[in-house]
Amino acid sequence: MVASLILGTWDANNTPKVSLTKSEQIYITHKNSPMDNPLKHRTLYKSELMKLYRTTPPTFRKWLKSIPNLNLRPAQKILTPKEVQKIIEHLGEP
Repeated sequence: MVASLILGTWDANNTPKVSLTKSEQIYITHKNSPMDNPLKHRTLYKSELMKLYRTTPPTFRKWLKSIPNLNLRPAQKILTPKEVQKIIEHLGEP
């Protein structure tokens, strides 16, 4: 498909004329979906998420305390996928 985009024909609006199969269209739509964030579906260490947000441990703890209905133990190191999802929805994409 990439070769056909490079070597293929172009219409008047500078968009490539490529015919995609239904499965390719679904894949591209799903791949580029803003709702598709693999981080939201993973178990992560707090330190991993903190590094993704590029912040210090004290600042990250303050941010986590500000999230409603996020009940984390002080010594908890591993975040469940639901906790990760809640954090990303509240703080935004890292």
